Amino acid sequence: MSLQGAARHWEDPSVIAINKRKPHVPLRSFTAPAQAFDHFALRSEAPTSSRLLSLNGSSWRFQLFDRPEAVPSEFGDAGFDASGWPQVAVPTNWECQGFGRPQYTNFVYPFPVNPPFVPEDNPTGCYQLHFIAPAEAAGHRAVLVFEGVDSAFYCWLNGQFVGYSQDSRLPAEFDVTQLLKPGGDNVLAVKVLKWSDGSYLEDQDMWWLSGIHRDVYLLLKPRQHIADFHTRTPLEWGADGQLTSAKLEVEVQVEGDSAAALEGLTVRAQLYRCNATGEVDSADAAAALVAEARCGLHPSWTAADTSGRRAGTDVYAGSRAQLSFDMLALPGGAAALRLWSAEEPHLYLLLLSLVEGGGGSSATEGGSASGSVSGGGGTSGSAAGGGEVLEIEACQVGFRHAQVKGRQLLHNNQPVMIKGVNRHEHDPRRGKTVSLDSMVQDIRLMKQLNFNADIRLMKQLNFNADIRLMKQLNFNADIRLMKQLNFNADIRLMKQLNFNADIRLMKQLNFNADIRLMKQLNFNADIRLMKQLNFNAVRCSHYPNHPLWYELCAKLGLYVVDEANVETHGFDPALCNNHLNPACSPLWLNAIVDRGVRMFERDKNSPAILLWSLGNESGYGAAHLAMAGYLRARDTSRPIHYEGGGSRTPATDIICPMYARVHQIERLASEPGETRPVILCEYSHSMGNSTGNIHKYWQAFEAHPYLQGGFIWDWVDQALLKRERLPDGREMEYWAYGGDYGDTPNDAQFVCNGLLWPDRSLHPAAYGVKQLQAPLGISLAGTAGGEQQRQQQLAAAEVALQLRNKQHFSSTAGLALRWRLLTDGLPVPAAGAGSKAAASSAADAEGWQQLRLAQPVGPQQEAAVGLGATWAELAQRAQHATEASVEVQAQLAADQLWAPAGHEVQTVQLPLAGLLRQHPSPAPERPQQQGLPPLTVQADDGSVAISSSAGWGVQFSQAAGGLVGWTDASGRQLLVAPLSLSFYRAPTDNDRGGSGGSSYAARWKAAGLDRLEIDASSARLQHSTAPDGSVRVECSYRMCPAERRDEEEAAAAGEGVGVGEVGGAHWLSEAQPTTIDVAAAAQEGGDQTEGTVGCTVTFTVRPDGSLRSDWAVDASGALPARLAPGLFKSLPRVGICFGVPSALDAVQWYGRGPHECYPDRKAGAALRCHSAASVGDLHVPYIFPSESGGRADVRWLALTEPGSGSGLLAAAVALGSSLQANVSPYSVAAFERAKHDHELQPSGFSWVHLDHRHMGVGGDDSWSPTVHEEHLVPPGQYGFSLLLKPLEGAAASGPDNVQSLAERANAEWRAHL
Repeated sequence: MSLQGAARHWEDPSVIAINKRKPHVPLRSFTAPAQAFDHFALRSEAPTSSRLLSLNGSSWRFQLFDRPEAVPSEFGDAGFDASGWPQVAVPTNWECQGFGRPQYTNFVYPFPVNPPFVPEDNPTGCYQLHFIAPAEAAGHRAVLVFEGVDSAFYCWLNGQFVGYSQDSRLPAEFDVTQLLKPGGDNVLAVKVLKWSDGSYLEDQDMWWLSGIHRDVYLLLKPRQHIADFHTRTPLEWGADGQLTSAKLEVEVQVEGDSAAALEGLTVRAQLYRCNATGEVDSADAAAALVAEARCGLHPSWTAADTSGRRAGTDVYAGSRAQLSFDMLALPGGAAALRLWSAEEPHLYLLLLSLVEGGGGSSATEGGSASGSVSGGGGTSGSAAGGGEVLEIEACQVGFRHAQVKGRQLLHNNQPVMIKGVNRHEHDPRRGKTVSLDSMVQDIRLMKQLNFNADIRLMKQLNFNADIRLMKQLNFNADIRLMKQLNFNADIRLMKQLNFNADIRLMKQLNFNADIRLMKQLNFNADIRLMKQLNFNAVRCSHYPNHPLWYELCAKLGLYVVDEANVETHGFDPALCNNHLNPACSPLWLNAIVDRGVRMFERDKNSPAILLWSLGNESGYGAAHLAMAGYLRARDTSRPIHYEGGGSRTPATDIICPMYARVHQIERLASEPGETRPVILCEYSHSMGNSTGNIHKYWQAFEAHPYLQGGFIWDWVDQALLKRERLPDGREMEYWAYGGDYGDTPNDAQFVCNGLLWPDRSLHPAAYGVKQLQAPLGISLAGTAGGEQQRQQQLAAAEVALQLRNKQHFSSTAGLALRWRLLTDGLPVPAAGAGSKAAASSAADAEGWQQLRLAQPVGPQQEAAVGLGATWAELAQRAQHATEASVEVQAQLAADQLWAPAGHEVQTVQLPLAGLLRQHPSPAPERPQQQGLPPLTVQADDGSVAISSSAGWGVQFSQAAGGLVGWTDASGRQLLVAPLSLSFYRAPTDNDRGGSGGSSYAARWKAAGLDRLEIDASSARLQHSTAPDGSVRVECSYRMCPAERRDEEEAAAAGEGVGVGEVGGAHWLSEAQPTTIDVAAAAQEGGDQTEGTVGCTVTFTVRPDGSLRSDWAVDASGALPARLAPGLFKSLPRVGICFGVPSALDAVQWYGRGPHECYPDRKAGAALRCHSAASVGDLHVPYIFPSESGGRADVRWLALTEPGSGSGLLAAAVALGSSLQANVSPYSVAAFERAKHDHELQPSGFSWVHLDHRHMGVGGDDSWSPTVHEEHLVPPGQYGFSLLLKPLEGAAASGPDNVQSLAERANAEWRAHL
């Protein structure tokens, strides 16, 4: 049966559904308790209920038509032949299977905004499935369930029209009892429209993807069945903070054929306590039973669902039962009750059985009963007390209550700090279809990470000291990963890997529900990952997620902000015309409110949900107040969150701005008269090389009681995996973003702003986030005194730590602590400690010693703990060092669901200021002329060559401004690209943020920093010989921009690639000059725009082969253009660069690492000696290439031949100075030319950048200049000194060679300070 010629429901906001059943909690109709226990173990997506028939799989026939009218009129007929159509997998978006093209926009609608109308060219996907319905379906109610279809669809079963639905992120359920053929072949036809009026409400910042993207199944329910149920856990506390009341209240709605059929039925409620794994073991169910109650039914018309029914034909009847458990009246009282929190996610499991006959009801006249303790768990088909169990429904129960009180968000009467992240549902191959395993892995990583701050971090998850992770997991810096794993970009992947919608997937690919999944296919996912990164909260941005997500969050412990599927950002991009939003129109009222209502009714029982959200960026109107009113009336245990309209409207209980600056949220939290806390719904925009400044937010969060954290934007880069055929016939796969599919309009790489790559490998910024969100504050105790205290410390006083437990519900009992001493970046063996320290605990080879607390530190409490070593002992062990620190590490003391025992939770380094002398111990005497061959100098017009009879030599050029050649004693070239000043970097996404010429990148290009070259007429070169035999070569010159080439002119602005946000548009933003035409401002002031730089550098070449360079740089005129008020000038960098042979491939450094870090993003990057097996391992493959791979606070850097230890050492040579270092196979120009990582062209050698100053990367947002002033590099005069020295080979190999080289490099560094 077709609807050809019928009303265009998809262009009528008053029609949001036809025949769709009313919303309710997830139902599964278990026939035995064991089925419910198995489901909530959450080990598989396979149904555990025998009454739930999954229709997922690859047997669906599919065809894509240009528009609805092109669909054959007989498509819905039972006899329609689709056997010639290709087969596709359900669930998976059709664009991810080779049909149509994905399209990405941030907020711009991909069609003309003319609501409620959508384009006539409206891609329409038609699905057909033949399936055999079980014979047992006879005598049951059959419900057809679509968990998620984008954006609107019609369906037919056996030629009969079933219904219509919109809202792509919530279930659509239809009663098909009269249409199903039990025991026979059934034909299901589904017509999905890409665009509908519902699309106007789904303008989220994500790919526009279509089709069936969540599960499809047939649910069989008894004729009399549980239709819905609602659990509440009201809790009350006394003035002393003690729990005074705790109840479990349950309301059950039962539906049946008639009122008579419902007579005599009872509801039995059984409450089980879950074990430490969040499960109920069937074998121990009787012991786990906490309480039981049973009551009869009371007629209630509200319980009956009459959707799509007419009076007198097939009308249902409804009844209601109410049960209540007084948890404090049960054995053990308050002491036995375990409350749920993200830190301690104690769960109970509630089983509700509908029982026929047997009597024994404890029901009152109103259909209610109180609970009691009872033994026995019941068996399939029978109930304790007699009668037949018709079905069982179940849900997790967590005793929890959230409220805003005293200007704080309280969870279970305690203020909580939100360590949150925004998460889109995204799979790089399947689009919006995510698996159970992917969800589990995401939560584990948010909680755990299992990375150490040094090289061992990576080894614990088979990671190397840096980006070698990717090579070890068959990842390359380019897209070769995918070919190595034999993945295809289209649906063939699923067929080749034999993916099924049920448990067979995991068994065929040997997937496990634990961490082995990541190692086997690196198919990282979500829920474990969040836990591993110390997150405790996730915002479902910006729609309700898959139902399993909430159950997993409850089990592993994450607070959830559940958000209605409403965003209309494209109506009012600048957020200055609120009246244009559909929320202000009565025509759209029902369509919007319905989305909030259905979200609540589906998810109301989830213990993990902390806040309800009314949607995102949809303005503010009557629809929001109506939705908020419904939620407040239905749920008094969860506050409401909504940012739109100013983040502090009457609709929201939380002030929840996005991208407010630190000083702005501090001002908000101090505003008199306000009663609501401040929680950022979005902050720290993590687009590419970003997430700088985030430590400033955490300083504010921890300093102000009314600032309670926020949600980082966002979790994962939403790139899709695209396959292309190269001209030579080879195929490649790469991460694709907006525009890569020929989609217009698009917002390019603005879809890539996650802490993780699409495959769930970690961006370097993730480590810093983990550190800032760690559960402990650790500092040295008693170090605030003066010289007298220092003398006491250096005597017999024991070194002590001050521990602050930042957790709100957990003590430190779950953590094991250890410490060690580091000197100049290397661990000091514990065997060198005094007897007291050695006796305090066992120590390992890397210097670690256990740190045992007398008793656990309670939530929000502090305590001091001694290290078992005195200050004098530490001073003795560090006597030859320049720098010393105590490193403290917290690990899990026992296995958790998301990480094993021994997993690193956090590592803190505490500099031992005052322990060492103000200057290092006398350095070894530098080699003098005695015994060393004298230097030979050859000079001619514009060049100087210096050589030694030992075989090495260096060359200087006036035209090049300095060092151009260097040959070591073996005749090997150490320099393959001249040493030169460097002021420019390949712009990051944040560097491009702005408009009208205001971005950093636009200003740099306007000044010509990308084109600086030496003015030959200004260059000078002279040399002299010093008394010690050293030769000094002095170069001076001026640098000016070269002429811009035509292709450079076209790309000169360099800003806003894919950035569709309008800077300063959010309500809280100050008048930031993000739309100022800087060039016009400069012209008005009569200023020049191109800059110049002056330089004088003195090279000192010593007979021992070392070369020192002392630089005096005048960059005062590098950025001459006058800026609008509010903008600050900054150079990208001030430093040098040069090229070294690719044979010098092994890298070691003493600085921060092992991962990439920058001046405003150093948290979690430990100051140690690090190593990388190859230069390529330092590369960070951001999807859109930019400045990357830097390491901060570098004291020295060594580049050597693998295995031999010979090469080149570079070091900062002023006490207290350090470098921002970068070694890469790619030039700055190569990074700037490439639009994807695989497009990077290596130079054939390695580029080395050693920066005296380097600008931060920013991250407050990505659409305006956001680097904080202290991390800018203002034009001015700079002076710095560097040491370069060849390194001879060493006899040691492997780890010994690494250790030996670090010790040699440290000695050279100390000798030249």
